[in-house]
Amino acid sequence: MTEITSRLSGALADRYRIERRLGEGGMATVYLAEDLKHKRNVAVKVLRPELAAVLGADRFVQEITTTASLQHPNILPLFDSGEADGFLYYVMPYIEGETLRNRLDRDTQLGIDEAVKIAVEVAEALDAAHQQGVIHRDIKPENILLHNGRPMVADFGIALAVSAAAGGRMTETGLSLGTPHYMSPEQATAEKELNARSDVYSLGSVLYEMLAGEPPHMGNTAQQIIMKIVTDAARPVTDLRKSVPPHVAATVAKSLEKLPADRFDSARAFADALGDATFTTPLSARRAVGVVGGASGPRWSTLGAAAAGIAVLAGAAGWLLRPVPTVPIRPVEFAIQSDSTHTILFSDIAISPDGSLIVYQAIDLSSDRADGYSTDGTVALYRRSIDNVQAQLIPGTEGGANPVFSPDGTQLGFTVEGAIKRISLNGGSPVTVADFAGFLFAVTWTDADEIVFSTWGPSGIFTVPATGGTPKRHERLSAFADTVGRVSNLHAVAGTDAVLLGPYGGFCVRCGVEGAFFYGASLSGDRQPRAIASGISGFVSMGNLFYVTADGALLRQPFDASTLDTIGPATRVTEQLWLDAGGQPLIAVSGTGTVVYLEGVQGGRELLWLDRQGGSRPLLSDRMFWLPRFSPDGSRVAFGETDLDEDLWIHDLRAGTTSRVTLDGLGNNDVVWSPDGDRLAFSRDLRVKDLYAVSAVGAVEEPTVLLSMDGIQWTTDWSPDGTSLVFTQANDDNEDIWIAPLDGAGEPRPIVASQYQEGAGRVSPDGRWLAYHSNRSGRFEIYVQAFPEPAQQQLVSPDGGEDPMWSRDGRELFYWNPQRQLISLRVSTGDDLTVERRDVLFQFPGYMVTGHAQYDVHPDGQGFVVVRGAIQSRLIVSLDAAGR
Repeated sequence: MTEITSRLSGALADRYRIERRLGEGGMATVYLAEDLKHKRNVAVKVLRPELAAVLGADRFVQEITTTASLQHPNILPLFDSGEADGFLYYVMPYIEGETLRNRLDRDTQLGIDEAVKIAVEVAEALDAAHQQGVIHRDIKPENILLHNGRPMVADFGIALAVSAAAGGRMTETGLSLGTPHYMSPEQATAEKELNARSDVYSLGSVLYEMLAGEPPHMGNTAQQIIMKIVTDAARPVTDLRKSVPPHVAATVAKSLEKLPADRFDSARAFADALGDATFTTPLSARRAVGVVGGASGPRWSTLGAAAAGIAVLAGAAGWLLRPVPTVPIRPVEFAIQSDSTHTILFSDIAISPDGSLIVYQAIDLSSDRADGYSTDGTVALYRRSIDNVQAQLIPGTEGGANPVFSPDGTQLGFTVEGAIKRISLNGGSPVTVADFAGFLFAVTWTDADEIVFSTWGPSGIFTVPATGGTPKRHERLSAFADTVGRVSNLHAVAGTDAVLLGPYGGFCVRCGVEGAFFYGASLSGDRQPRAIASGISGFVSMGNLFYVTADGALLRQPFDASTLDTIGPATRVTEQLWLDAGGQPLIAVSGTGTVVYLEGVQGGRELLWLDRQGGSRPLLSDRMFWLPRFSPDGSRVAFGETDLDEDLWIHDLRAGTTSRVTLDGLGNNDVVWSPDGDRLAFSRDLRVKDLYAVSAVGAVEEPTVLLSMDGIQWTTDWSPDGTSLVFTQANDDNEDIWIAPLDGAGEPRPIVASQYQEGAGRVSPDGRWLAYHSNRSGRFEIYVQAFPEPAQQQLVSPDGGEDPMWSRDGRELFYWNPQRQLISLRVSTGDDLTVERRDVLFQFPGYMVTGHAQYDVHPDGQGFVVVRGAIQSRLIVSLDAAGR
């Protein structure tokens, strides 16, 4: 039993006996318990700690009591609520059966009669509550239980109670009221007053999914979904299922109208329309014959205010209002593509202040160059003038990353192997500005001729004179970095002493708040960084703020650089930015308003089979694949996904089928197989990442907890004897490798721990050696040491490396070097490990370097499964994006 479950059991021991945890949702964790007084099973729902801290017990209990009086055959009643030992909880009946979400995950679509019956009964429950002034606010398939053929609405009024108890402070919790796919437009735009029409919209969305097999609006991120809810009309349900009767289709269409006044005024009217075979609407009639203009066009123009108030993520999904217009500007654009000479890498780019010169990172694929310089596949920085199609290597920048121009455009700063360097663009050798042992995330160059950079391990923000010197930790900004975890976007504001900075991936790692924000701060003043806009990365140019949203859209907005305030509505420039596995865009903006970015939309990776010569064939595509792992017999591949439904999957290589292993979408990832191939261990949830196990054979089952401890954990291997799990544990400023006994023989303990970043621990097949990567040398290298006790480290990679993997016979150790080459080390083991031979198997520029091994070795040692981002190597240069 976990520490939290044990504490909860003690707190409720006089009333309820906690049996086990059933699952978790957006606001609460659910436990099966026995009601000791009434001798019955109940579901105890415990609010998440970060939510409980904001609400307070007295106000929550006061507000939730108003929902206890709801009585209806299709409403799951509230038995009890209260506070105990800091836990805020409420109690409902435990219902044997399944949720509508479970049913849809299994069957995708329901019969039309059954779908309508469920919708009508849920509508009747809603109408009963609405007549007592209670709005549900979170109607979704997860909150509809199916018991003996009858739907029962759960968590009725809970969202209202939470909202009322929190007052205006919901954004502090990092949680949302409502689920993106089923939110009404007015809920999505954070309107405070919701009425019955909002619940009607949500129920219409649920009925749409029961009929069509998918919600009315889909997207790769919550922001994309919300944008479509507010701006796009849903496709008629008959486009996806022609057998839906006209009156049902018309009812669905009316329930999904953008304006509340255009929907049914009550849930009862919605139910009546579903039972009226003659029901129709003028708009649905026009849609039925393919007409989508007319009434819908002018009406949508009245929704400008709602579109301007589009809600963007502010917590795990708390919403900040930001204007998002619908008419894009169209600057002149052209593309830069990879060629036979070099491949553009999807990582680093810069543009000179005058917009005339672009610098980017690339791999040179030629062995002989016209100037006699040979790079043999080395990563380096290249320069390309706007008016010249030929890119040129910048000598001395081999291994370089994070390019940044000096304010006058004559010099280039960059990082390499833990050092910050600068080089004149008129020629000459690079000069070291500063050495730094930690991992360098972002670099910017200020008007005061200082270089500002962010680090992780230790985390912080530092300044150093561009002429060289000892970096000085900026305490105020470093305190901010400690709060958000990692600052990976850092840009100086020309003409001021301010910088714009944003957390890695747009979310706060340690404070548990996920939301796309970047901040502004003065380097000299004492004012704390403050949120400027909902986005990942921000730049100031030509009196405009350019910023990238979490779904890859680029917006511009009038901006006062002296006060760091936006002063007008935003304009959408493009929606085509590509985001990497960490949610980072590849973009740069010049002082003249020219923008250069990598084209693409987040989503759609490929799972490939590669042989030892680098030949490839596709296995699967169009999923956000994460950490593929071969089963011990090589017949199956397990993998996670990094999208809205973060579940585990297994692909059967023989049958060609792909099946889901988990069904909760709770951030399940970092999967490893048990030695017998019967189970999968994995980590769950971005905020805690406890470790779980689930069956890899047979029916889908509820995962069991293997380990629960503070911090962020992710699994990397299961010991060959099956007794231990190897995992990475993220501390404040570093990552360590731990081992957790699974046989009760001891407590979890670190086996590789330091102030550096150690991870990707993999145990040799004989169980005697641990391979891993570490940046203790200033860059990531591959190390080997004895297992399972801590021992002397042995460096085995001479030129950098990440993501080690053993062959199943233990005679080879594979890893990727910085040039995206797959390296094979032939090793012999005895009392010591000896490297006998080192070979480059092949180069694969599309390999995703994420700090987690995005590949695996087949048990026969002859093939590999590899994740590749399904994107084009194409940079777009957008001239005059400032719209002068």
